Amino acid sequence: MASLVLEELDRLRRRAEARLADRELRLVRSRLAEESGVSVKTISDWFNRKHAPRNLDHLLAVARILARWADCRPRCHASGPH
Repeated sequence: MASLVLEELDRLRRRAEARLADRELRLVRSRLAEESGVSVKTISDWFNRKHAPRNLDHLLAVARILARWADCRPRCHASGPH
């Protein structure tokens, strides 16, 4: 009985983590689109490798924002992905 409870707890934890990760990813893509002027769909297509960037200006805008976010210390996300 205890093992069934622990298995279910683990399953719920994994689902919760996956949902939170999906939500965070959507928020990051949304914020990235907002700051870069590139559509969420285009950014998602790049991240999902559906197609390579074709517009150099869009690519550079997204790359600059990602580089700025990557250089952030853990508490500086007031201007980073939310």
